[in-house]
Amino acid sequence: MPVQSAAEIRRLRAASREIALASGETPTVSELATATGMSELSVSRRLDTAGVACSLDDPIGDGAALTWADLLVDVDSSSPEDDARRSGARAIVLSLVSGLPDREAEVVRRRFGFEGDPETLEEIGDRMGVTRERVRQLVERALERLRHPSRAARAREALRAIA
Repeated sequence: MPVQSAAEIRRLRAASREIALASGETPTVSELATATGMSELSVSRRLDTAGVACSLDDPIGDGAALTWADLLVDVDSSSPEDDARRSGARAIVLSLVSGLPDREAEVVRRRFGFEGDPETLEEIGDRMGVTRERVRQLVERALERLRHPSRAARAREALRAIA
């Protein structure tokens, strides 16, 4: 809530208390507008937004262990830090894969879902015009190349940098 709105709400509450003490009745919007020098429309808007504030740590119900914050937290979502690490790791893997021969790189990207959903050996084979056994061989060959000590060392260094 903006500071100005909060200040106006405090002024309205103070005026409301004074009028209620003096007259013994709940003040009307026009009485509050006159007392605070605000328009009736402004008074109505501020009273509508004033509501009762509560903390996200307040328990829901009597003696409940559940808080408002528990209802708002999306347990299935990842943190921005995790997203950044995952994005960095993905970029590192893609840069390593791009160093493979074109066919092997394409098979790896499709098989492991770097270009959408992961595809089966058969789907990749149909797309490339080869058997699924040949696709399996290409994947195996590509993984062997990626496991080579020089590439593995570069990957470890890069992953350490983002961890």
